[in-house]
Parts: sequence; structure tokens; C-alpha cells
Amino acid sequence: SHPGTPSPPASPGTLAAAPATVRLVPDSAGNSYQGSFTVTAQGGPVTFSISDPAPAGTLSVSPSAGTLRAGQTVTVTVTAPYPGGPPVFDTTLTVNPGVLTVDILYPPSG
Repeated sequence: SHPGTPSPPASPGTLAAAPATVRLVPDSAGNSYQGSFTVTAQGGPVTFSISDPAPAGTLSVSPSAGTLRAGQTVTVTVTAPYPGGPPVFDTTLTVNPGVLTVDILYPPSG
């Protein structure tokens, strides 16, 4: 018989993402909207991935995956390539492991 709970791998890290809500603002050239948030590994190395439920081509998330060592932070940039401003829009990115969510808000243009 095997135990009901498998033993976890050696001290994996956990992720923290901040802030929980990102409002995209026009870039200096005025041809896209941008915002950013940070992902931080805590307690050990973490390989992360970010899933974007928005339609393809709507949002650019960079980097959308990577590996962090314990205590390392990466800044994730979110870009909406809409000349003249995107439609009002709210999408939730999911950062794994940990199923962390970051709300991406497009402000109304103007």
C-alpha cells in the first residue's frame, strides 16, 4: 500500500505576485498600453508560467515563463498593442504554481 499523500519534492519555493491589479497606461509613443507586475520566488527556486485567457494578440506578456532562484524577482511587462487605445477590458492572468491571479485593466481611452 502507498501513503495517501506523496512526499513533496525537496523544499520547493512558492511564488508571490504583486500588485494584484495592474491598470495599463498609454506608453510614451501613444501606440500601446503597458503595465507591469513583479513575481518573486520565496523559500526556494521556482519555475513559473503565466497563462493569459485573453484572445491571442490582445495582450503581450513578457516574460510569460521562467525560472527564479530563491529570493529573485522578475518584472513582468504586459502590453496591449492598440493604436488609439484598447476597448475597456478586464482580464485575469494566472501565475503558476500557486494559482496566483493578477487582474489586468484597460482604462477607457481618453
